[in-house]
Amino acid sequence: MANDPKDYYGILGVKRHATEDEIQKAYLKLAKKYHPDANPRNPEAAEARMKEINEAKSILLDTGKRREYDSEIERAEEARRAAENERAWRAEETRRAAEGEKAWRAEELKRAREAERSRKAEEAELARLKAVGWGILGSLGELLEGIGKVVCGCAVGLIVVAGIIVWLIIHSSCNSQKPSYDYEDTYEECVGQTPTYSSSDIRDIDAKIRALGDKIVKQQEELKSTTNVKEKRRLLDAHIETCESALKLMETADNIIQSGIRGGRWTEKDCREFLEAFRYARPILMNRIAETKKQRSEL
Repeated sequence: MANDPKDYYGILGVKRHATEDEIQKAYLKLAKKYHPDANPRNPEAAEARMKEINEAKSILLDTGKRREYDSEIERAEEARRAAENERAWRAEETRRAAEGEKAWRAEELKRAREAERSRKAEEAELARLKAVGWGILGSLGELLEGIGKVVCGCAVGLIVVAGIIVWLIIHSSCNSQKPSYDYEDTYEECVGQTPTYSSSDIRDIDAKIRALGDKIVKQQEELKSTTNVKEKRRLLDAHIETCESALKLMETADNIIQSGIRGGRWTEKDCREFLEAFRYARPILMNRIAETKKQRSEL
């Protein structure tokens, strides 16, 4: 790190817990080797090296200064470990978010395809039943027409009665096979039956959330490339506002879905994708807001 203290132990070539005798011996050995008088070809480099060696000796052979220096090294190491842990945590968070998004989209696509296959199968079954029903009606009509040649006046009444009965049978069969819903996309599973909200309400909110997500990513890139303190404060304020807006939109959509579940318009199982997405993204957004506010307060 840029603010790490000099490695005086490394300059003298001794271990961290070396004794004063070991430090003194190492110093004398290096002083003899790098003394300007012993390096007439490059006295400037030898003098610079001797300056470092003398500085290291003055710190490490002074008990108070060495104690303070060791504490400074420990603080630097702790800061370095914390930074490494932070980078690892952020990398893991990014990986999990990407995997969660990928799995969610794959499941959404799978459900859409299954629903489309189910709809086509139901339509095919409905067409088959209609064809069978009209075939039965045609056969009965031909039979009654033949009987009508014998019974004349009674035939008309029988045809009408038989036609009504067959029509009722067909109508009942077709209604029993009619799909219970008109699948459009995954949003319809949640809001297709509600009298208050439509699928476009949730889609609009989802589109706004995705737009805010793109804006958040763009703001993060701008923050990384900005060194001006005033501009960074402005970007941090805008970033906090964007994250809070996304959080409020998610809460609004969540409230709509929960209201529909409580009102019996749909079940929690029907809206599983939305609820899981909200539960996953909400703590990430809240953590992002807290971190950004902390950065803003430190400027």
